[in-house]
Amino acid sequence: MLDKDYSFGKVSQQLLFLKHFINYREIFVLFAVKRKVRLMSYLINSTELNFTFKPYLILDIIANDVYDIALLLYREYFLRLTDKMNTKLISYLTTAFMKTGQTEEKCYLYIRLIDRVSLDEATKLTNAISSRVSNQSKSNIFLVCLNVVRIG
Repeated sequence: MLDKDYSFGKVSQQLLFLKHFINYREIFVLFAVKRKVRLMSYLINSTELNFTFKPYLILDIIANDVYDIALLLYREYFLRLTDKMNTKLISYLTTAFMKTGQTEEKCYLYIRLIDRVSLDEATKLTNAISSRVSNQSKSNIFLVCLNVVRIG
């Protein structure tokens, strides 16, 4: 009986030791990619784990093309973002408009950051939008999301 308790104590000590070497940033981004919101919430709110939410995690999530989760985190933590992070976020979003998918989330985030957009980023965005809108299909989501008025 003592051997079992002693071995369990060793295992728990080893787990406590390993807990300090776990890369929670990668785990958090993995949970975001897999859309595991409950696990992300557990990481953020847990007092047992050695994890604190940093705003740069939003940038990591956008770099992995998970705009819906990035939108949720932005709505919760937008006050913590610095100007430098906002400019990086704008540049990530500008390049993201060249990719397909989750356009409504990208538009929402871009509209929230529109007052911080530089002229270079604005020209990149208009070039990306003009190349994507040139698609003549009626189901073009850019026409729906951005409310583009077509003069014909």
